[in-house]
Amino acid sequence: MESIKSRYNSKYIVAYLIGIVCSFLASVFLLEILIFGSFLFWLFEKNSEKKKSIDIFVIIVVLFYSVRLLSAVISGFHHEAWVVIYKESLLYVGIFPLSFYFKTLSLKNKSLVFKYLIYVGLFFALFGILKFNLANLERADSLTSGPGTFSNFLTIVLVIFLMYPVELNKKFNKYFLPIQISIFFTAIVLSFVRTNLAIIIIFVLLSLVLKRIRFSNVLIAVVLTLIISYVSISNNGYYYSKISTDPYFLSNRDIIWSGAAMIWHQAPIIGHGPGSFQKIFPLWESLTDKGVSNWHNEYIQMYMEGGILGLVMFFLFFVIIFVKWKKYWVHAKKTVFEKDIVTAFLCGFIALLFIGVTSCFIPSVVFTGFFAFMLAFYSILLIDYQNG
Repeated sequence: MESIKSRYNSKYIVAYLIGIVCSFLASVFLLEILIFGSFLFWLFEKNSEKKKSIDIFVIIVVLFYSVRLLSAVISGFHHEAWVVIYKESLLYVGIFPLSFYFKTLSLKNKSLVFKYLIYVGLFFALFGILKFNLANLERADSLTSGPGTFSNFLTIVLVIFLMYPVELNKKFNKYFLPIQISIFFTAIVLSFVRTNLAIIIIFVLLSLVLKRIRFSNVLIAVVLTLIISYVSISNNGYYYSKISTDPYFLSNRDIIWSGAAMIWHQAPIIGHGPGSFQKIFPLWESLTDKGVSNWHNEYIQMYMEGGILGLVMFFLFFVIIFVKWKKYWVHAKKTVFEKDIVTAFLCGFIALLFIGVTSCFIPSVVFTGFFAFMLAFYSILLIDYQNG
C-alpha cells in the first residue's frame, strides 16, 4: 500500500488520537466532540489521500450502516430507531478519519498510541476502585460510563495487555507488572460482571501458555486482587447483601431470552428496527428490572433489530478480522511489535465476541467509538509497509 500523507503535522495527529483514547471513559461528550471533530479535519484532506485509506473495514462499516439504516426506515418504531442510530454514529463517522490518520503514523507513533490505551485503561481501573470505596457505589464504574461499559472496556484492554504487556519501566517491570494486572483484575471484579471474569480467566491461561507473562506475576496479581476486593467489598456491603437475599438480582437474562424465543419468527429478514426492544418484548410483567432496554445478547439484538441480514453483516466484521489476520500472519513482513500487537488485538476482538454473549455493546456510545478505534488500529497493523 502507498504511503498516506496528511495536511497536518504528525505530532498533532498523535496528540489528537491520544485525546480520543483518554476520553473513552472520561467523558462521552468529549469523545463525541473529538471524533466528530476528526471527521471534519478529515474532510479537508486531499481526496487522493483519502481514497488510499479506504480498506475492507471501512467498506464493511458502510454496509453495516446501510443495513441498520434500512431496518430503521422500515421499522414501525422510527423515534426509537433514530435515537439508536445516533448513538451508533461514532462508529459510522469515526471509521473514516481514524482509519485515515492511523495510516499516516510511523511505527513509533503507533506504539505510543497503543501504550496510552493501556495506561488509560489502567488509570480508569484504579479510578473505578477508588470510586467504589469512597462513593459507596453498588458497582465500580467510571466518570460517565455505567458498570457494564466500564467493565467491558477494561476487559478488552486487559486482554490486549495480557497478550502484549507494556513495560512501564523495563528494569522494575517484574515488580510493576503484577500490580498493573491486579488493578485491572480488581476493577473488573468490583464491576460484578461475571461473564467478564470468565473471559479474563480464559485469556490469563492463554497468556501463560503462550508465555506472554510469568506464572509468578499472575499469582501475585491474584493474591493482590483478592485482598483489595475483600477490603473494598467490606467497605461497601450493598452488593454482597443484595446477592445473599436475592440470588436473581444480577440478571433477568433468562426471562429476556425466553421472550426472544417467543417472537424470533416475526421479522426474520430485516428485523424490527434499532431500539425496538421495549416495544416488542412480550414478558414485561415478569421482569424485576423495568429499566431494561436491550436483549442482553449482542447476537439476539442484531437479529431482532436487523433480522438475518443484520446478523450476517455483524458477523462479517469478525470473519474479515480473522481472515485478514491469517493472511497477514502467513504472508506479511512483520516487525516484532506488529506481529505481537496484531495477535493481541485479535484476542481483543475475540473477547468482544465473548462479551456479546451476555451484553450489548453496539448501542453504547463509548463502545461504538471504541469499536471504530479498534478496527482502524487493527487495519493499519495489517498493512505490509513501514511509513517512517
